[in-house]
Amino acid sequence: MTMSSDVVVDFSNDRLDDMRSYYESRKEEIKDGLINYVNTVIAPDADDKNWSWIASANMSTIIQSWKFHMDRCQQTLDKTIDKMKDLSREDNGTEISINNMDKIIFAKNAQVLNVERATFAFDTLVGHYPKVFGKEYTPYVKGKLAKVETDAKSQEWAKEQIRLAL
Repeated sequence: MTMSSDVVVDFSNDRLDDMRSYYESRKEEIKDGLINYVNTVIAPDADDKNWSWIASANMSTIIQSWKFHMDRCQQTLDKTIDKMKDLSREDNGTEISINNMDKIIFAKNAQVLNVERATFAFDTLVGHYPKVFGKEYTPYVKGKLAKVETDAKSQEWAKEQIRLAL
């Protein structure tokens, strides 16, 4: 494994080309790895009446973790683009050093590639969901529902089940 301290500071297009080439060469491996994980760990439980809900929740968790990563990558890219705009507005032709310009252009292009990678993984998982569960993926709603209606009999039954479980 390459440590961050081992990475040579290089803001060249050659490095970006190498990063893209490496990513492109691994796309099928990434896709196969994600699908294999789902098929091995989650899909077998999808058909079991006792485990299907857990399998769906597990799949949703994996999908949402990639969505979270994708969103963070996009936010970082957006901030970098804003910084580029600020630098170009503030520059009068001599203030931005070539090194700083190379750094920010490299960062923006690397972030574009990272967004692409995260989107690819997210889309792979969302696209595989129907093959496992037989329906399109729908994100779970987080938080409390606005209003849940129950009758006294249902509430009493639920309380009794909780007492029995203790």
